[in-house]
Amino acid sequence: MLKDIKSNIWLLLILVGGAILRIYNIGFQSLWIDELHTLIESSPAHSFEKFHLIMMIREGMGHLYFLLLKYSYAIFGYTPVTARMFSAIVGIASIYVIYLIGKLIYNKRLGLIAALILSVNYFHIYYSQEARPYVLLVLFTLLSFYRLILFLKKSNWKNAIYYGIFSGLIVHAQFVGLLTLFSQGLLILFVVYTKKPEERLKTFLNGLLAGVVALVTMAPTYLLFKKMMGYKSGWLTLPGPDGFTNIFKMFLGNTELLYMIFTLLIVFYFVRLFQQKDINLHWSAIYKNKLVFSGLLLFTWVFFSIWIAIIKSYTSESMILDRYFIGLLPAFILAVAIGVHLIKNKIVRSLVLTAIVLFSVVDITIVKKYYSTVTKPQFREITTEIKNNNPHNHKVVSAYRWLFGYYFDKEIPIYAPDEYTLENYVEAMRNGSVVKESFWYMDGNFRPYVLGPNDEAFLNEHFVVQENYMGYYNTWAKHYIKKE
Repeated sequence: MLKDIKSNIWLLLILVGGAILRIYNIGFQSLWIDELHTLIESSPAHSFEKFHLIMMIREGMGHLYFLLLKYSYAIFGYTPVTARMFSAIVGIASIYVIYLIGKLIYNKRLGLIAALILSVNYFHIYYSQEARPYVLLVLFTLLSFYRLILFLKKSNWKNAIYYGIFSGLIVHAQFVGLLTLFSQGLLILFVVYTKKPEERLKTFLNGLLAGVVALVTMAPTYLLFKKMMGYKSGWLTLPGPDGFTNIFKMFLGNTELLYMIFTLLIVFYFVRLFQQKDINLHWSAIYKNKLVFSGLLLFTWVFFSIWIAIIKSYTSESMILDRYFIGLLPAFILAVAIGVHLIKNKIVRSLVLTAIVLFSVVDITIVKKYYSTVTKPQFREITTEIKNNNPHNHKVVSAYRWLFGYYFDKEIPIYAPDEYTLENYVEAMRNGSVVKESFWYMDGNFRPYVLGPNDEAFLNEHFVVQENYMGYYNTWAKHYIKKE
């Protein structure tokens, strides 16, 4: 064991560093809207029937992540830290798997470079500290490509089954992963075409086996997928002329220096790729040429996902949101890592890697002050204020009332009776469908306090504001006491 530790000391250091960056101060931020969804939906108090019903009504992602959390609470306790720690562990595992992919594509050095860059990546750290399935999408995507490479290397039924399982799991994390599966399917068809005639049928049949296994694996998500096909967000916008450039910048935490370094390294990688001479259009020749093979792999990974996303966004419902494309992050990391790996001078290579690590860590800890700056709505803090200053147990009304049930209610129903916007609640009191009585109203998540003059006059006529909490980040609350 000591021999193994000594031979993998750099990998261990990278994993330990990545773990520290993902676990440190993990409970500092309050839960925000999407994380409240996670905590309620995965509650250990729900029967499986209620869990499934809530997921079908309230959620847009597969059950798997939430089920894993549900059983994690039984061991570690039903807390936000437990939920976020699960994501952190998944994030650490992703660092190890990208190392395996880099090692498989080139060698151990490339694997270490890719793991190091991912370990200090702000975007990956952020979602490794969030109780949502996005970092699980990264892990399953990496595992799927790792098994895909092994399948392409040796197209037997065993590798096909493993590849099919991990490919099917991608959809359990996020339905956007279907874009990745489409890209992989095209790559497999290309490989079949370039195989020797006597090998094509075997590879094709094993590819079909992988597809069947993937379909069986993703089958439990069918009902939710069918629901999401008719979903209209109403708030996602078209990508525009620089939509995907902005997503790439978000991958780097909108850090200008890192953006410049990563762009130069990717360009350097492609220049070296474009300098490759013609090779025979046979799979064995393509696979042996590491630059060509990696270019083919990364091109299909990124290009077709973006291409389909653009077509869908302009023809039906937009799907352009940076976190939806987190499954592409490892592809960019690998492209940058190959660019670093191709630098022949050891001193220059070390300097570039040092710059990436130092700029990333300084940006996270000093520029963004990520571990000490509030960036999520302070629902935890404001609900604590309400509970401490509500001796008469006045009801709490909110557009997010069902979600705030995590803080207020012992038993959370499937529907919340006091789920109103403030304007709608005033109208309900005005027309008599709701009794005029003292109440709290709280809101946030980019929903500021805005009320028309007529509604303001109605509240002033019948109520007095006793408590007014407007100083918390991206959230607020008012306590309306009925005039006697």
